[in-house]
Amino acid sequence: MNTSLSGHSAKQRIATLLVGALLLVALLASLGAGPDEPKASNVNHDWEIFEGHAYADNRAAPAGVSLVACLGGCELGYVTPSVITGADGIYQVKVAPGQARPDGRMVTFWLVDGSDRVEADQDVLFRGHGETRVLDLNFEDLPVSAVPTSSTSEPGSVTTDLTVPSASELGLLPSNSPQAYVTNVRYAGMPLLPGFVAVLGLLLAVIGVSLLIYRRRLTWQ
Repeated sequence: MNTSLSGHSAKQRIATLLVGALLLVALLASLGAGPDEPKASNVNHDWEIFEGHAYADNRAAPAGVSLVACLGGCELGYVTPSVITGADGIYQVKVAPGQARPDGRMVTFWLVDGSDRVEADQDVLFRGHGETRVLDLNFEDLPVSAVPTSSTSEPGSVTTDLTVPSASELGLLPSNSPQAYVTNVRYAGMPLLPGFVAVLGLLLAVIGVSLLIYRRRLTWQ
């Protein structure tokens, strides 16, 4: 009788250790899958494409506004060729410094019109991974000469409404919103939310398998 109880206790300890070991392995795997880190060696050789929507005072920027990105400052660093915003403020700009060696590694974004320019609230670290990154930009305002105005029309003529819909009316999200952060930030090479779901699913699967093994061991006694 004592031998049976001793064997039962030993099997319970083995099952408990097995479950703990599996959980520890899963936890270490999830901790090892950290956010993507920039590679310093790629700063002067690789490129990145930024794309998304540009907003002026939280409203979609009109089409036809010039946008540039600067790496390491616009005066002494690298400046991209200007790109033109599309409908609803859509933009895409490629930062490819090549052999240039800017002092800084931060990318800033500007709406420009001649000598007038406005900087975006967002600036990001240049990672140089040769990838496309989604980034919505918000500017305090448009350059003065780029502000759309409605002209006084002749009686009986048709006046074009140049009012730009707001971001909420378009169903778009500024990049600093929590939902956009969860959607865009990558964790272990994948978006944050799917990555979290994958890790959670792995943990649940490990727990389920461990419990199944434990129950079968009890039935074998």
